[in-house]
Amino acid sequence: MATDQRMHDMPAKVSTLNISSRYWSRSGRGVGPMSGTSLALLMIEAVEWSTYDVMDGAATALGSQLHEFLTVDDIERRSDLWRTMENNLFCQDDIFSAAEPAIPVLLASLTEPATAAVRIAVLDLLFHLVQGARFRGDQLGDDCLKQACMGSWEL
Repeated sequence: MATDQRMHDMPAKVSTLNISSRYWSRSGRGVGPMSGTSLALLMIEAVEWSTYDVMDGAATALGSQLHEFLTVDDIERRSDLWRTMENNLFCQDDIFSAAEPAIPVLLASLTEPATAAVRIAVLDLLFHLVQGARFRGDQLGDDCLKQACMGSWEL
C-alpha cells in the first residue's frame, strides 16, 4: 500500500517541544519526548492501521502498541510489547502488511530523544522487519525494503 498522503503535511506540525508526562492519557498523547509534536507519533496517527494486516487479522491496535513500545520505560512491559510485535508484525522471518507503515515510524523514532534500551529495541525490530522483507520476494517485501532504504540515512 502507498504511504498515506497526510504524511506529506506533517513537517509544518512537528515541533521539538516536549510535554510533561504528567499529562499522559490512554490515547498516548503528551508523553515526554513522544509528545503530540513528535514526528513518530504524528506518523502513527496519520496511518489508517485497520487497512493493514498483522498475523491475527486487522492491525487496528498496532498504532497504540507501537506508541507504547517507543515510550515505555518498564523493561517487563517492553518485553511484552516485543512479543506482541514478534507474533503479529513479523513471525519466523515473515512480515505482514502493517510492516510497511511501521518501518518509517520506527525510523522516525530514532531521530527523537530516547533511552538506549528503546533505541536497541527499535533497531532490533527494524532488523527483523527488513530481514523478513528480504526473504519475501514480492511487492510487500520490495515496498518495505524501499521504506527502510529511505530512512537509512538516520543510521
